[in-house]
Amino acid sequence: MSHINSKRNHLVFKVTNLDRQKEVELTKEGNKMGYSNIYDLEYLRAGNYRATLISGDSSFHYDFTL
Repeated sequence: MSHINSKRNHLVFKVTNLDRQKEVELTKEGNKMGYSNIYDLEYLRAGNYRATLISGDSSFHYDFTL
């Protein structure tokens, strides 16, 4: 996941299990100008998930299935 954080908002990354409506991962990523990271999600069980990056008042979502 990559993001240009020109306003230097605080960034939060979370993964939600959509089948159970349960948050399974939450990390605070600071307020760097540029953000890029690869997440290892091998520990997740089969199901439907949503990865979300929150930057200030904006949210960026990616839905995926394992």
